[in-house]
Amino acid sequence: SLDLNHSDNASQMGKKKAPLKKSISENLNVTDALTSYKSTSEELARDHKKMKSEELGGNEMQCDCTPMEFQRIMNYSKQSVALIASLGAEIPDFKMKRDRIVDNAKKYVALDEEIYNNLTNTCIAESKAEGRGDEEEQSVIEILFDELVGKDHIGDYATPGGDDSDGNSAAVEWTTASSSEPWDHKADSNPKVASLEKRQQELNELLISERNNYEEKLSCLRSVMEEDKERADALQLSLDELNKKHQEAVAELQRMQGMYGGVVEELGTERAENVRLSDLARCAELETRQIKELARDIEDERSSLRLENIEYAERVRNLESNISTLQASESDHKKRCEELAQRCESLEASFSKEREDLTQQLELLQKTLEEDS
Repeated sequence: SLDLNHSDNASQMGKKKAPLKKSISENLNVTDALTSYKSTSEELARDHKKMKSEELGGNEMQCDCTPMEFQRIMNYSKQSVALIASLGAEIPDFKMKRDRIVDNAKKYVALDEEIYNNLTNTCIAESKAEGRGDEEEQSVIEILFDELVGKDHIGDYATPGGDDSDGNSAAVEWTTASSSEPWDHKADSNPKVASLEKRQQELNELLISERNNYEEKLSCLRSVMEEDKERADALQLSLDELNKKHQEAVAELQRMQGMYGGVVEELGTERAENVRLSDLARCAELETRQIKELARDIEDERSSLRLENIEYAERVRNLESNISTLQASESDHKKRCEELAQRCESLEASFSKEREDLTQQLELLQKTLEEDS
């Protein structure tokens, strides 16, 4: 019976140990899964950081610049945009200035042409006036000579001179005797010839002075015309320089517009890349948040399982202590059973000896009884 009880207790303890071992193995598997999950989550985070750094490095290699240089390029692009805007605002002013300079140059050219035409007209008029004055002077001298040599009727003559620069005419009036007075050719011939010579000399001096005045005026007008021509040439040179500067400014503006278009395209690509990276970062952040939540849940489960493990470990220790006590009692029972078995054997041996003795005694008694009978 003791052996049966001991076997029953051992079977019950084995049945109790099996779920405990199973739960302990499950807890160990859960802890291994948690550690592996943590390691995988850390590896995922490291891989994400590495991928992000590689993408950023790739973008930097594509841009071939550091973040500071990229910021400097952005500032240069903003300054270039502002410069393009200022140049675009100044272009109408340049056009207005160029149109005004062209109009002034045209006015100066027209004024020079008008002055040249006026000078040519005045020169032609002066040459004609000089020829007409000489002819008139010659005709006056001939008329006076005819009067001096003796004509019956003498009147008043008016001798017009050449026109000067102011348009005034010099007139000479000759007064003679009336028609009723007798004409004394011998008495009046010498004073009239002297007066005519004097008048001719005065007219020659007047013509010479007027010619000198006209020559001075012509030289002044020529110098003015040359100055105007030089001024027009200088204005033409300045106009050419302004046109050249305008063309350079237009070319620079077109170049800056091309650079601005390239910068805008680069900014568009960078913006698209930033949007893609921000989407990836949001996805990674969402994944990390989910992983953190799962890790938190797993940590809670792990803490609860740890508490259960502590409880189960306490139970296992209690059961082990009970098992050890039962094993000790079982060993005691085995010893007692062995002792009892030995005692039983000794008793059986003694009983068998006593039985044999008793049987011998009975036989002896029977023999004695038989003998007595």
